[in-house]
Amino acid sequence: MSQATVGIQGVGQADLDSGMRRRAIISCALGNFVELYDFLIFGLFAAQIGANFFPASNPTTPLLSAFATYGVGFLMRPVGAIVIGAYGDRRGRKSALILTVGLMAAATALTGLIPSYASIGIAGPILLILCRLVQGFSTGGEWGGAAAFLVEYAPPGKRGLVGSWHQFAVGLALTSGLLTAALLTSLLDKEAMISWGWRLPFILGFVLAPVGLYVRARVSESPAFERTKQQQGVARNPFKDALTTQGLPVLAAFGLAAVGTVGNYTFNIYMPTYATKQLQIAAGTAFWSGTTAAIVLTILTPFFGALSDKVGRKPLALSSAILFGVLAWPLFNYLVGSPNGTT
Repeated sequence: MSQATVGIQGVGQADLDSGMRRRAIISCALGNFVELYDFLIFGLFAAQIGANFFPASNPTTPLLSAFATYGVGFLMRPVGAIVIGAYGDRRGRKSALILTVGLMAAATALTGLIPSYASIGIAGPILLILCRLVQGFSTGGEWGGAAAFLVEYAPPGKRGLVGSWHQFAVGLALTSGLLTAALLTSLLDKEAMISWGWRLPFILGFVLAPVGLYVRARVSESPAFERTKQQQGVARNPFKDALTTQGLPVLAAFGLAAVGTVGNYTFNIYMPTYATKQLQIAAGTAFWSGTTAAIVLTILTPFFGALSDKVGRKPLALSSAILFGVLAWPLFNYLVGSPNGTT
């Protein structure tokens, strides 16, 4: 197993100067923002996508079909994590992260340009699913690769803070996606949104991709990976070695990731559509509410990252999991019982 994968220590001043570290963090966070923005917007515009590619007499069927297609991307995320993660262990984080942005840009552009079912029939949904598979594959490789890249650049005692910029970029992507949805649903009527408005965020995501590619191409490889490569410490099969030698930590990581992932996609991606379709809350109101929550998440992320450097990761991870479990049901029940905010 490579040192760049397991048991990595933060790099010190001897490895790089502060300017080099700052450029690495910014480039990784910016690329991660572009990547996750492209991945998330599919779920935010599921209603319009369903109407275009899965027409049916029952209005619920297109929405369910669109969210099922959205879920297909998650099937490919573990595959992308394994394949691109192993590629990053052998070829470097930089090469892997450039690859993920390129794949995501292509899939996002095609998603926004695919003709509807009414224009090309069953070929439309098939192309949509293929694009979603590529998006999931790309995001799977991006997620772990970006996190490893940031932590490998972190100075001693600041792995939580530096690593938190990964999630900060995700929060920024979520905020941007929800803000885009809020603006479009407030400015365009329902017919315009279904006809062409939903395609605009995908085109924007493609336009942003060259920025991510540019900044990532100019950053240096992480010193930790370079040191491991020089010492010929890169494993031939990193994934197999991880399961063999680090099975319990890998299982624990799955559990830690599951809590935040379920909460994020339930409350930030699915909830605005649920509020609009089932609770009859105005789409603009639902998305503006989501935008506000995403802003709070984004702002607080670096603070909790820094706090984890002082009190440890475990207390914060356990506290967040408990709060999710305790607060999710009463808050959801309140929303369903009082969608207008009145008791």
